[in-house]
Amino acid sequence: MKMRAFINSVVFVLTLVLLFSISQAGPLAESQREEISIRNYFNSIVYGNYHRAGEFAGPELSLAAEESSVDIYGFETKSPRKGFILSLLLPGAGEFYAESKIKAGVFLGLEVLFWTGYLSYHSKATDKEDEYLNYADLHWSDSAYTESMLTIYGVKIDTIPTGTRLVSEDDSVVIIEHLPGSKTQQYYEMIGKYDQFRYGWDDFDPKNFLTPHRNFYLDMRDESNKFFDRAKYSLAAIIGNHILSGFDAVWSVKRYNAKADRFSQVDMKIRLVERDRELVPKLFLTYKF
Repeated sequence: MKMRAFINSVVFVLTLVLLFSISQAGPLAESQREEISIRNYFNSIVYGNYHRAGEFAGPELSLAAEESSVDIYGFETKSPRKGFILSLLLPGAGEFYAESKIKAGVFLGLEVLFWTGYLSYHSKATDKEDEYLNYADLHWSDSAYTESMLTIYGVKIDTIPTGTRLVSEDDSVVIIEHLPGSKTQQYYEMIGKYDQFRYGWDDFDPKNFLTPHRNFYLDMRDESNKFFDRAKYSLAAIIGNHILSGFDAVWSVKRYNAKADRFSQVDMKIRLVERDRELVPKLFLTYKF
């Protein structure tokens, strides 16, 4: 059954090719009308009113036997540059242009996945950031820090050079930084990072540098930073996906265009030849190994 189906398919394709070759014979003969009077003759073949070749001279008959190469596939190559640009803008678009739909779906799926990860991690990071900022405003006080420094060490903070060690009977501190004038990102980093600013926490304990409030604040900052890092990794993956898809699109388009080379191994030519003193179209198929 399979062999019969295969034979039927071959016969069907050959029939289509033959019909196509006959349809191409008309324009071919018409193009020679200035050299020989063959147009009416060929029309007579189409309508079944056959004329005898005696009406034409021998040399004219040989002129009619011109060749015409026909691309029966209608194959059009695609632009690798266009594929690269499409995938650079939207991963998978270049692969879809190259008719590689599975890879197009993979790259597009990765794009959706990476963007989902980026938006999710960035949202969690900003939410956690808002939490620790509000927590710091609630439990850390610039005025408490200033008063403690003045009470314990008898100095004003803004007059102390960085690197100075202050010593009292119960405590000592090294001046690492001076707080900025506004609550910037650096401000919130410094109040938790450096021991110098431990005096500003509302649960300050001279015997415990890492108090519960300060420790909880540092944990929240650390968690927020981890989410920001994951968001950055996701963004890097997005950029990498665009670049990788772009180069893969170029490769996919070249593979698609390579089909034309495989098709070109089959050469079809149509020639008008004399048979029983009549001109008839004849098909020649050549396969190059």
